[in-house]
Amino acid sequence: MEIYTFLLANDNPACRQHLRRLVEAQPGWVVVAEAGDGAEAVRLAADCQPEHSTIAAMANLPGGDEPLQQPPVPLRVLLADDHPVVRTGLRNELARHPDIEVIGEAVNGDEALHLAETLQPDVLVLDLAMPGLKPVQVIRRLRARPAPPHILVLTAHGDKELVQGMLQAGATGYLLKDEDPAAIVDGVRAVAQGRPWLSPAVAESLAGQPVGAEKELVAEKQGAPLSVRELAVLRLLASGKTDQEIGRKLGIAERTVRYRLRNIYDKLGVNSRVEAVAWAVKQGLTGE
Repeated sequence: MEIYTFLLANDNPACRQHLRRLVEAQPGWVVVAEAGDGAEAVRLAADCQPEHSTIAAMANLPGGDEPLQQPPVPLRVLLADDHPVVRTGLRNELARHPDIEVIGEAVNGDEALHLAETLQPDVLVLDLAMPGLKPVQVIRRLRARPAPPHILVLTAHGDKELVQGMLQAGATGYLLKDEDPAAIVDGVRAVAQGRPWLSPAVAESLAGQPVGAEKELVAEKQGAPLSVRELAVLRLLASGKTDQEIGRKLGIAERTVRYRLRNIYDKLGVNSRVEAVAWAVKQGLTGE
């Protein structure tokens, strides 16, 4: 087997780590050195002089002459579950996707909080049946910090009261462990963007309200029925759009989107985006 050696040149350590993982996943590809700036890349390339050499220079390196394209930084994910088999399965599934990187694992609530504060992941995948600090406290403490991670609850328990408690504490998504692995990967990507992500069974549980002809009565409990514009906002919200994307789609300002969302919450009697999405899913308002 022919061996190809690589010099990775990138001023971002996380990017270099990501590139190393991609390179070393290929048979016969070996990383022999890493450089953090252009001058170091030139020096190491001259020093290494391998028989087969490829320089992976993927950033605007200090000391370099040519602007180079920066690769996307993978989503940094922290796993928190007290079952080794579950953590291993999640880690192996997420590792199949180059845009996601598992940066740590916790086995109880206290460790989940500590590692989340230390490693600052983009997403915390959190089980609810761990020993130590209660998950709802983990969520609340993290949400009180500047730039907290988005939290995706992944659990076997889908009781309505439990789901509501986690979402009200600040979780962005809630998935059941019997979901297809692909749905979990999609959930990680969605909550990393701040988009609500729910298992269908969870959404149905949260939106256990009258449907069909009774739909307007639900809204009327807290005020007037939803206007045409509010329904349009809710449809786009349920389709996973951000406030900015909703505004662009409807031709309105982002602050107007937020104002209409507040009105929607009041009329539906909900307290969060996730609960509003759950109601919309139950009513079939998921198309654009």
